[in-house]
Amino acid sequence: MKSALRNAWWVVLGIIIAGCASTPHTEELAKLKADKEHQTRIDELNMQLALQSSASSSEPSAEESYRLGPGDVIEVVVFDVPELSREAQVDGYGRITLPLIGEVPVGGKTVAEAERQIASLYEASYVRNPQVSVLVKEHRSHRVTVMGAVKEPKVYAVQRSVRLVDALAMAGGLAENAGHTIHVMDFVIDDKGKRVRRSLVIDLNDLLNGKGNLNIVLGENAVIHVPEAGVVYVEGAVKKPGAYPLHRDTTVLKAVTMAGGLEFEAEKSSIKVLRSDAGGPVAVVDIDHVREHPKDDFTLEDGDVVVVETNAAKSAFSGFFRGIKGIFGFGYSLNR
Repeated sequence: MKSALRNAWWVVLGIIIAGCASTPHTEELAKLKADKEHQTRIDELNMQLALQSSASSSEPSAEESYRLGPGDVIEVVVFDVPELSREAQVDGYGRITLPLIGEVPVGGKTVAEAERQIASLYEASYVRNPQVSVLVKEHRSHRVTVMGAVKEPKVYAVQRSVRLVDALAMAGGLAENAGHTIHVMDFVIDDKGKRVRRSLVIDLNDLLNGKGNLNIVLGENAVIHVPEAGVVYVEGAVKKPGAYPLHRDTTVLKAVTMAGGLEFEAEKSSIKVLRSDAGGPVAVVDIDHVREHPKDDFTLEDGDVVVVETNAAKSAFSGFFRGIKGIFGFGYSLNR
């Protein structure tokens, strides 16, 4: 009996000594991994932003999409009829005045649409097959305010039409804490020549991946807001409980990684996700399973709470070793 107890003691002592020799720095490695993934995401988005901005010349130009409005100064040229050509400023009602045909409503029209309208009016009574060109000589001065999670948030005065991606590039690109949406509010001239307010919420990844016509031409007094990333909370048997930034693809496994990883006594098979508007857990995740099958991981939303409960047996085992450490002064490490 004494021999068996002695052998058991040496086994325990061997485990303790092995734990002392093992220094995996799990917490530091997990934090470095999470930080690297986050910085890589921001770098990739800013690279896409730079590429989109530099490639804008291959898209329909902002000038082609620009709609004329009050304050614009345009030059109207009727080829071979110089007496009909002149500069004109669009008045507060969206009109210009031209020889013979008088007032012409051009507000809300593109340059191409204005050319066709003016040519049609001259052809109706005065000129056979007129060739008309319209050039915007001076854009109405307006401000573009870029705020939120960008590197240089401020008010920019522009004398030309700019696209959304160009404005983000002017602001130095995205900051590290950028979320995944962009809010845009501006004033535009509608197809009836009226000045109306426009409000949009645009998915950042869709914008930079070229989905749809999201790289809009900004209207007057545009305000662009890039919200900071939301937060998720990780609590319980993790190394660093607390609040962590939420990104588009933050899952339970990634949140646990950001929190430094699991403690030894964590219940790995039933990690719960709580949401404020739900009566109970919205998901229960087995961490080992989602490591093997990432597609089964649960994507978190802003304000979600990830709860890692303790396993009673593991907790008792951990407490036993802590007691041994207190008695003999050995260091030890318990890993997942």
